[in-house]
Amino acid sequence: MNYPSESTQDDVIHSWHIRAHAYDKLIERWPIFTNMVDRLVEFAPKDFDGHALDIAGGSGLLAEHFLRRNPKARMTLVEPAEGMRALASRRLGNRIIIKDATSEKLDRLELNADAALCSASFHLMNEETTLPSIASVLEKGSVFAVNLWGHSFDETINLEQKVDWIKFVDQALNEFDLPPMNRPKKNTPRIKSKEELRKIGKNCGLHLRETNIVTTEIETQFSIEFAAMDFNFLNQVEKGIREQVIARALELCCGLDTISTVDFKFEKV
Repeated sequence: MNYPSESTQDDVIHSWHIRAHAYDKLIERWPIFTNMVDRLVEFAPKDFDGHALDIAGGSGLLAEHFLRRNPKARMTLVEPAEGMRALASRRLGNRIIIKDATSEKLDRLELNADAALCSASFHLMNEETTLPSIASVLEKGSVFAVNLWGHSFDETINLEQKVDWIKFVDQALNEFDLPPMNRPKKNTPRIKSKEELRKIGKNCGLHLRETNIVTTEIETQFSIEFAAMDFNFLNQVEKGIREQVIARALELCCGLDTISTVDFKFEKV
C-alpha cells in the first residue's frame, strides 16, 4: 500500500480499525458506496458459484451484495483492520470466511479463487505489489474487478470540483467562539494510469479488459462526514462540543462536489 511518509502501514491499518464503526455508518448513509460495489459485482459472471475474494473488504458491504446476487458462491473477505473484520463478521456471519492480511500478501493465505473484487481502497495500494499478489491466487479465466477514487487516476484527477467545506466548519466553530480548525495535511495519493496498470497487469497475467469512468454529484456534507471519521478531526475541541460543531457545520453546509470513480475489469490469462 502507499502511505504518507510520516505513517507506517500499521499506523494506517490501526486508523481504520478505530474508525470502523464511523465508516460503516458512512457507507450506509451515502449510496455512492453501494453503487460502486454493485458495478463491480456486475463484472463477475452471472450465476457465479465459485470462490470469490473481497480484498480490503472493510465491513462487508461488497461481500454482502456479491452473495445476494450469487447465493451459491463461496466468499473469503480479506481485511487487515480488526475493527472492520468484526463488523464484517457481524454483518455476514458464517456466510463468509474472514482473513487477516494486506493486499500484497495474499499468497500467504494458501488459497485459490475464481474471482476477486476490491472496492474503495485501491487508491491506498501499490499496484506494483498488489496486482502480482492478486494474480498469484486467481485461477486462469478469473476476473479481478476493482475501482479507484478519481483523485488517484491521471485521467480524472482534474475533474474533481471541490467546494471548500472547511469554511462551513470554521463558521460553526466561530458560532461557538472557537478558533478556526487546523487545516488537514494533504496526503498526495499514488497516481495511477491506465497504461501503467495495463503494463503491470500484463506482466503478471492480469489483462485489462475494461475501464469505465463514472462521475457522481454529491452533497458537500459528504466531505465533512468523511473527514469527521478521523479521530484527529477537531480533536482540539472538547468532545461534547465537537459533536455539536460538526452537526452545526452540516446544517450550514451547501453545494455539490463531483466525485469521479474508475472501474477496471482484469482477466487472469
